[in-house]
Parts: sequence; C-alpha cells; structure tokens
Amino acid sequence: MRPDLPISLVAEYAFCPRAAWLSFLAGQFQPNEFTVEGALLHRRVHRPAGSPGKTRRFRKVPVWSQRYGIYGYADLVEEQGPHLVPVEYKRGKARVSWSDRIHVALIALCLKEMVGAPPPLGFLFYFGSRHRVEVPLTPELRRAAVRAVHETRDLLAQSTPPPARPGPHCRGCALQPACLASTLPFSWQEWLE
Repeated sequence: MRPDLPISLVAEYAFCPRAAWLSFLAGQFQPNEFTVEGALLHRRVHRPAGSPGKTRRFRKVPVWSQRYGIYGYADLVEEQGPHLVPVEYKRGKARVSWSDRIHVALIALCLKEMVGAPPPLGFLFYFGSRHRVEVPLTPELRRAAVRAVHETRDLLAQSTPPPARPGPHCRGCALQPACLASTLPFSWQEWLE
C-alpha cells in the first residue's frame, strides 16, 4: 500500500531532498527562529475571518488527492468566478522559489480532484514584503509537482540521506546542524536501526 505524503514534505523535497529525508525519516527537525516565526504567522492566517466584498475566502482548507496520495492544508482558498484559487502564505520577502511554486501546484492538484475544476493560477503571499505573486499553473508546473511526489516516495525508500549540497539555501535552515554534520564519521543506517 502506498503511504500518503504531506504536501509540505513534497514541497520540502523540492527545496532540498536531504532536508526532507532528515526531517521525515531521521526526525532531525529542530525549530529555529524562522520556523517559529512562520508558525506564528500561519496561526494568524488560519484564524476565521469574514469575507468582505464579492470574493469568498476560506482559510486553512483541508485538501487531499487520492490519485497522488497527498494531503495537507491550503492556507487560503478564494472563490474567483467558477474557480477555487489557492493562496499560500510564506514568511520572508517575495523571492519565489521553485519549492514555493511546487507547493501551490500540489494544492491545485488536490483542488482539481476535490471539485473537478483545475485552478488556472494560484498565488504566493510573502509576509516580509506584503506582496502577492501570481503563480500560473501551467501543465509543466503540474507535471513537475507530480514528479516531485514520485521522487519524494523514492527518497523515503532510501536507507541513507542524499549527499549534502551546501549552498545559499542552507542559510537559516533548521536542519543545518544535522545536515552538515555529514563531514563527521557517522552511520545513518545505525541511527535508524
């Protein structure tokens, strides 16, 4: 039987496969100032609020796809004409990353399966710059999101994490201490047994 995957894990895989493996299989996630700030900001986003005007908004919407075996929450779903459009909230300034786009596409895949109509676009709202960025949900992005789901499953079948690839994406990562400890003699196989 195929295990269902959290959407957030697949998005984390798109950001850094090693971080996804370390947090999910090795339990190495340790909150830091950035993850705590993100959790506090999301708590505010997920509070029920009225929907003034013509656009109906739904907060912290549970979403899932049986076809792809993924589940999670959409921070916000807006009714725009005949479409339900996902809006994901991110901490920091508007620097749209590949993993942020994949995150929106995964939620769109779920919405398509749940309501039968694929959203043509989604949005990313960045708290740091208070800026909303449109994400066109192209066929290429949807295929990349599906590929990320399959690759995440393949990753979780591995007994060791992928090699570390230090780079700018490591700054502020809550998994940096465990991830970059790979320079020390250490056996993940022994850790998992």
